[in-house]
Amino acid sequence: MNWPQKINEYNEILASLRSKVSHTVDVLKIYMLAIDLLFKLSHINWCGVYFFNDVTKEFYLGYYRDQPTNISVIRLNQLSLKPPYKKVDLCNNVKVEGKISPYEQASSEIKILIGQQHRTFGLIVISSQSENIFDEIDEKYLSEVVETISERVQY
Repeated sequence: MNWPQKINEYNEILASLRSKVSHTVDVLKIYMLAIDLLFKLSHINWCGVYFFNDVTKEFYLGYYRDQPTNISVIRLNQLSLKPPYKKVDLCNNVKVEGKISPYEQASSEIKILIGQQHRTFGLIVISSQSENIFDEIDEKYLSEVVETISERVQY
């Protein structure tokens, strides 16, 4: 996928997300809206959000798009992400790197922590069947998506 096309898709998603979440206070609806919009990206095959339980330090599958998964719980210690330091984990060869993925056919995957001010609210997982599909454009724009979500759900 070329960068201009990818950037255009992300700009459309961000504009729509910012417009719609500004009128929404329901946290689940905010997450569902974000996942539905992200799933429209042409290089995405699976997209879901996990909710964080601060007591158990586990993420529980909330809403997702595409095939069901058998990974409904992800422990914080299973991730290379560690709040508040590393918030994005980009993996362009899931099988070689031995990553766990909710999408069975994943070749590339990006995980982004949702949170703000040293609080973790959740985790977005985005998968693709294509290897080496994610880059710094995805990381930048997905971080903006998560920032938009975090601003609304912190309340």
